[in-house]
Amino acid sequence: MWDEDDALSHLLDPLRLRGAYVSDWRLRSGWGVQGDPEPRALLHYMLEGTGTILLPGEPPRPLGAGDLAIFPRGAAHVICEDTAATPRTIAELLPDRAPGEVGRLELGDGPAVGRMLCAGLDYTPDTEYPVYRTLPDVLVLRAAEIEAQPPMAHALAGLMAEFETRGSGTKAVLLRNFEMVFVLGLRATLMAIEPPVPMSRALAHPSIGRALIAIYEDYSRPWTVPALAEVAAMSRSSFTRTFKDIVGESPGRHLKRHRLSEARRLLGTTQDPHDVIARKVGYQSAVGLHLAFREEYGAAPGAVRRAAV
Repeated sequence: MWDEDDALSHLLDPLRLRGAYVSDWRLRSGWGVQGDPEPRALLHYMLEGTGTILLPGEPPRPLGAGDLAIFPRGAAHVICEDTAATPRTIAELLPDRAPGEVGRLELGDGPAVGRMLCAGLDYTPDTEYPVYRTLPDVLVLRAAEIEAQPPMAHALAGLMAEFETRGSGTKAVLLRNFEMVFVLGLRATLMAIEPPVPMSRALAHPSIGRALIAIYEDYSRPWTVPALAEVAAMSRSSFTRTFKDIVGESPGRHLKRHRLSEARRLLGTTQDPHDVIARKVGYQSAVGLHLAFREEYGAAPGAVRRAAV
């Protein structure tokens, strides 16, 4: 079940990336764009010039030519020439961004100062694993780091070649290329984060990784902490302590949250009866699911289903 040499694939698999909107930004002096939170991964590849990334409560992050910025969960941010720029909203500039489309933006009102290629990779947030949500709002891969990694450099070169020439199948090719850049970018940056985030620590710890994937991929099974410790090939005490240290909560709590998150998704996307959903997510009865929902969300499953309609 768990391939410790390819843990990242396990943890990204449920995202089910399904489309990419690509835009070519031609930058002029005074340019700036503000984006609201979005249910997609975002990528900004600075081809020419420089920019600044602004996130609430964090110091500015400079972006230079050849740098790649990845927003794994579509966090709200501003990207601009400098902090003096007055940004325009992405909703105003690109009100309709359907996956598979390619657009172009002229930003700013002064002389040309750069160019940036941007993409939004759509996925369904309800399918993401809880540990994916621990990723930072933005990950930046510098030009020198990209050049030092041939797969990443080749992926970006291939992406640019397809973008510039275009032809039959370009939409599909751009999606696959941006998927490749996204995954390679995560792989390159995750293990270098200091201090490490839970996702990168899980990737570096095959025992805890095995337990996480058991929780995520086989959550209908009646897991106990000793059973998960056995999957991890650790003693119960060592497993519980290490899991909480890496993930930030106990194995039992993490399992419960994932089961209830999956139940919420099923309530909103299927017509399955409550007792069927309960069994699918590891509860013995609809009553057990009802009580867990009340405790976690302060609402019954039926109310969640009605709200999703």
